[in-house]
Amino acid sequence: MFGFGFYLLHGCIQVHGTELSPTARGTAASLHSCFFYLGQATGPVVYGIGFAYGQGETTMLAGALFVMAVGLICARLLRHRTPPTAPA
Repeated sequence: MFGFGFYLLHGCIQVHGTELSPTARGTAASLHSCFFYLGQATGPVVYGIGFAYGQGETTMLAGALFVMAVGLICARLLRHRTPPTAPA
């Protein structure tokens, strides 16, 4: 469930990043990829340290709460706004 939730969050953030203005689209996509792979690289180290010190449940709970917080913040800040309609 943790991975499935992250996958859903990752896709939504990626879509919002590609909907930015044409001048910022490349920067947004590269920053998204940078932080995605940075998380992929540091995650096993953090979890490895947590499991090595016998705090596996705490480490998993902290990771789950962090991903949930990011999801809630993104849901609040990245809402689709409908553009104003032109008068007929």
